[in-house]
Amino acid sequence: MTALVVYNIFNQAFDSEIYKQSINRAGIYDHLTDLLGEQLVFQLSHNTCLQNPTSCTEEQQKTTPAYLANVDASEWSTVFSYVIDETWLKTELESVIDQFFTFLNHPGQPLMLNISLLELKSRLGGEDGYQAFRSLLNSLEPCTTGDLLNLTKSALENANLSRIQLCRPDESVMIFGESAIRGMLKATADNLPDDTSELIKPPSGHVGDSLVVAQKTIRILRLAALISPGIPLVFLLIISLLVVRNFKSLFIWWGIPLTVTGALTALSALLASQILNSLLLDSIDTVGLAPGLLKTIRSIFMEIVASFRDALLIQSGIVFALGLAMLFLYLLIKSRGKPIVTE
Repeated sequence: MTALVVYNIFNQAFDSEIYKQSINRAGIYDHLTDLLGEQLVFQLSHNTCLQNPTSCTEEQQKTTPAYLANVDASEWSTVFSYVIDETWLKTELESVIDQFFTFLNHPGQPLMLNISLLELKSRLGGEDGYQAFRSLLNSLEPCTTGDLLNLTKSALENANLSRIQLCRPDESVMIFGESAIRGMLKATADNLPDDTSELIKPPSGHVGDSLVVAQKTIRILRLAALISPGIPLVFLLIISLLVVRNFKSLFIWWGIPLTVTGALTALSALLASQILNSLLLDSIDTVGLAPGLLKTIRSIFMEIVASFRDALLIQSGIVFALGLAMLFLYLLIKSRGKPIVTE
């Protein structure tokens, strides 16, 4: 039983397809912008700098402009929907998962988590970026005369988006400043790198050496786990050679252990999945996540645990059925009173 559990843990845990399928089944890509909008509003509503500005430094207050606190989750979702393509995100996220497990499964392979930003840059600097910016402006309070002057000046100077005091201008002002706004967004997009290779570099020095050791350790553990189911079978075979004298005895000697192992493994898989789900859900509850994102992450964990459970149930079912078949043959031979004697 233990051998089957260990085998599945190390075999399934290092299969990137399980994680990609679990994320896909949890539906995160279908509601991505809604989740991002809800999470951003959740973070802003729990931002101590916005609730009590006197408790933060001036630099901390600048990192989260107060005017953004009035944008609701649905409005943020609309903004994100213009600049984040779900297909692009799915492709890049699955690529990151593959890169991570390539690192784990191949000792000596550097940890490279490279994400292409070309699609994001194209959207931000193009029509989608402009529509996203307009959507954000439409969510804000109307501009005063002073706000309009500052907004126009910032747009003409191609100022950093994070430093602009945004508000909602009327349509005539938007038409007048459209070219400047598009230029500002294009400049911002051009300043972004084409990928994250320069932002996320492989660990070096002591951290890099530690990761190499971890890779080798994981490989040894995986190898031990993969051969672990064969160990009890070898012992059972040795006992059979020493004790068993006919096929009837062979069926009982193998039938009982296999049946018990299959039943206990199936029971363990069911109990363990419930325990793991409870532990994981309790751990996630302690993280500062919005309810929607929290529910989605829970679903992903539950899908991963279900993949482990289902694989273990299938294997334990095969072992249990094989054991029952041997016991059935034993009873059949015994009832006929015709044992088959080996040479």
